Amino acid sequence: MKTFDEFADDCLSHFCNRQTFYNKKKCATTYKQEKCYDKYRLKHNKVFMEDIAYEKFRKKVWLRDCNCEPIPQSALWRTHCSIWNILTVEEMKEVNAYIERDQVEFEALKLDVAHIDPKSSHPEKKYNPFNAIVCSRYFHKLLDEYRHPVTKVVIANTERKGWMLKALLKEKI
Repeated sequence: MKTFDEFADDCLSHFCNRQTFYNKKKCATTYKQEKCYDKYRLKHNKVFMEDIAYEKFRKKVWLRDCNCEPIPQSALWRTHCSIWNILTVEEMKEVNAYIERDQVEFEALKLDVAHIDPKSSHPEKKYNPFNAIVCSRYFHKLLDEYRHPVTKVVIANTERKGWMLKALLKEKI
């Protein structure tokens, strides 16, 4: 975050840190710069606090699902992925074939916290650890696109949510 002096220098250079309309008369005054800087700080602090809340939420989900701290990617992704762990042996073979054929191992290695009810339609559940699972980005992407995690065919929202809930409850298919 910029200091007030850096912020004021930008104002005088006709650069708006808040990305609002620049007004040559008003933005040159110290009073306007101070008021604008206060709004800039509030927005910056809100984003910072949301990041802290999200990291706490993410850590809770990881501890529950994997009994470890969050890791961004791992060759052991199958151990940590909630979706993988509910598949049958036949489904695992089919998914492995897709991953190898489509050369998407890099997506499988990355581990995400995936929301069961999307944040966009359920913002009140954004930080609820019982609304999320740890899964590989490969499965996360398929489920976000409403595609079956094994066959890749289009599925309904209820089936998508069913997969996520089974993974949360660790129920084998």
